[in-house]
Amino acid sequence: MFYHSCLRAGIVRRLCLTVLLLALAGCSALPVLREHRLAVPPEGLPDIVDTSGYLGPEQVRDVLFHLAADDSERQALAAWMIREQYISSQPLVYGNALTLLQDGGESYKAKLAAMEQAERFINMEYYIFDRNGSGRLFLDALEQKQAAGVQVNIIYDGVGTFTMPYSMFDPITRLGGNVLEYRPVRPPHFLFFWFLKPRDHRKQLIIDGETAFIGGINISPVYDPSTGRKHVPRQDRPWRDTDIMIQGPAVHRLQNVFLKTWKQHNRIGLLRRKYLHVAQNRGSGLVRVLADDSYSSERSIYKAYLLAINNAKQTILIQTPYFVPGRKFVRALAAAAKRGVAVHVMLPAYSDTGFVFHAGRSYYAYLIKRGVHLYEYNKSMLHSKVAVVDGIWSTIGSANIDYLSFLHNEELNVVVYGRDFAAKVASMFHADLRHTRKITRQDVRLRPWYNRFMEFFGRLCRYWL
Repeated sequence: MFYHSCLRAGIVRRLCLTVLLLALAGCSALPVLREHRLAVPPEGLPDIVDTSGYLGPEQVRDVLFHLAADDSERQALAAWMIREQYISSQPLVYGNALTLLQDGGESYKAKLAAMEQAERFINMEYYIFDRNGSGRLFLDALEQKQAAGVQVNIIYDGVGTFTMPYSMFDPITRLGGNVLEYRPVRPPHFLFFWFLKPRDHRKQLIIDGETAFIGGINISPVYDPSTGRKHVPRQDRPWRDTDIMIQGPAVHRLQNVFLKTWKQHNRIGLLRRKYLHVAQNRGSGLVRVLADDSYSSERSIYKAYLLAINNAKQTILIQTPYFVPGRKFVRALAAAAKRGVAVHVMLPAYSDTGFVFHAGRSYYAYLIKRGVHLYEYNKSMLHSKVAVVDGIWSTIGSANIDYLSFLHNEELNVVVYGRDFAAKVASMFHADLRHTRKITRQDVRLRPWYNRFMEFFGRLCRYWL
């Protein structure tokens, strides 16, 4: 009798929690992109900075000259940049060297090599920091650098790293390193509602103000190359993900994002003068840093995506692991396909979060009917968060195309303007296509009733997915 009473009580609690979530879902909405309010002067030029400060008009025109083929294209590109500047309040940063890192093994190798060269400080901000697998290599490297006098500062998320003990950082903190747990999940916090608070979903590593890594790759065993043996089930293979390494003045902008987060969530701030170094120009990469935090309702990453989709004239390539985009985003993709843009969206064939997975599939019928090409990646878990538009605009970062990233979490993306880098990202996308299956109308029509039910229920809870 007692068992059945507890069982019924558990069911009631789950139902009450679900009802509460659905009620809360109606209290939030994605921001509106009002492009008609983003007036652009006929001869308007975007703000571009480098190591020396803001570029003059002639220097800006020279940058645009190398990006676009003719005056008409340059004017349209400048207008796009200015509108993106309005919604993000961030200038473009010129003079960066950019390196695309296409899997966890490649990214970890580059990060550990860069950390080995650190002389002044290492700042890390990660949603998941796991001490197992490659995580042990990072912890050992951080301890060694702190012992050598390099200041180590770490931010990790209280939910993403919930299963890891704080004591794993003890060797670093005993030597003078600083560790901040973002919104801890422990008493007196109400554990059942940890997910109602925004999380720090960013993944960035900054070294000496000269080199930075951002993207979708956490410090986690799921990326370890050692799991890449032949004949291993796909769910146990290394996750497919993407990072970008930036060297140059844009690193200073990323550094400011890190310092702002630290100040907001730790009473003991970092001495900013230690971290104000601006790197020298290292290349010709043109970058804009987009950082969303829980204290702002602007949500610049979401608006930048919509702006890029609305400006697209030729192609849109998107990779995302979690796809719960909202009505405006889906309609923007459909509208782009209708005006002749080739829209290709790659999603995972299976997921670590089944509820979100089914919610994303609920959009398939609408998008396929309107000419959007959908693919499911089946080699391993797809966790890559990238997009390319018209072979000139690309973005890489931590933000998924879902409500949690667009509306709630602390996220970090970079936008890159440039045909060479966009071509590398597009080439990566097309290489991944070899491991996908294109979704057809028949696939959607023949899906079982259980999937339809999960899709329906997932859509109801979309604001917290």
